[in-house]
Amino acid sequence: MGSTMVRGKYLIAGASGPGEVAVLEDGAFFQRDGIIVEVGMYADLAGRYRADETLGSPRHVVMPGLVNGHHHVGLTRSSSDRPTIRSSSGSPRGWLRATWTPISTRCTRRSR
Repeated sequence: MGSTMVRGKYLIAGASGPGEVAVLEDGAFFQRDGIIVEVGMYADLAGRYRADETLGSPRHVVMPGLVNGHHHVGLTRSSSDRPTIRSSSGSPRGWLRATWTPISTRCTRRSR
């Protein structure tokens, strides 16, 4: 997998509570084979590690990824092999269309 140095003008290193966020100015993290080895100041890490690739710049913000905590409860068939969510069309697919289409349409219009 290799190694990567990810740097930014600001690196959001963590949150310990509401309004309590650790931000490093000119921060970076070094990862090797998908495991974060160290987080710290870019100059310090650049002196200690030779990365295969460097991402970011002094103009970027580095932040943790957002976790997709979705689930499929209600969209899967139950043990009786009947859909557990019903819509006016009577199927999970109909429910998904009725729910998701208006949401995706609004998002697409706003992003243009």
